[in-house]
Amino acid sequence: MKKWILPIGIIAAALIISVLSYGRMPDQMPIHWNAYGEVDRYASKLVGLFLMPAIMAGVLLLIKIAPIIDPKRANLQKSMRDIDTVNVITLLVLLVVHCVTILSSMGVDINMSVLAPIIAGTLFVFLGNLLPRFKHNYSFGIRTPWTLANEQVWRRSNLIGGRVMFFGGLVMILCAFLPTEWMLVGFFLILAITIVTPLVISYLYFRKYNTNS
Repeated sequence: MKKWILPIGIIAAALIISVLSYGRMPDQMPIHWNAYGEVDRYASKLVGLFLMPAIMAGVLLLIKIAPIIDPKRANLQKSMRDIDTVNVITLLVLLVVHCVTILSSMGVDINMSVLAPIIAGTLFVFLGNLLPRFKHNYSFGIRTPWTLANEQVWRRSNLIGGRVMFFGGLVMILCAFLPTEWMLVGFFLILAITIVTPLVISYLYFRKYNTNS
């Protein structure tokens, strides 16, 4: 029960902020920005203020349910502390996004093109640090056909993938302070590397271990 207190508290904070901000919001508030930090989508203040808390509640339930229904739940039980950490970090990031959206709707000048890579990079740093700790499972970690088929491939892929994600996150944060065009190039390049590298690594290790067998 104690493990629910902090996540629920974060969601409650988002709800309280939404309720307190309701009277100060315009009828239409920004909810999405393009790569250049320009608003490209609006929603009613009801949606803008309460959609994110609903998403946060869904994330909480999904992360809590996954270890129960996962076929390798015995392995996940060994990683519950790290799973709870992922839960809290994800909810905190969503809370920050929620608060930034509200502040922007109030007229506070926020450069989203700078803030977005900082938020994404910070998330990558934390998740990359946690990836190597997860035992073989179907819910958390780098899940490819090759990592799921071989536990050795899982360990090596999550170790290397975690390092790539960690350092990629640091570079993302630094990219936020580059001119917009270079920031976009750096951001999407790092994003591509963090996605493609684990796929390639897991396939190569799968071939290596199968050949040795």
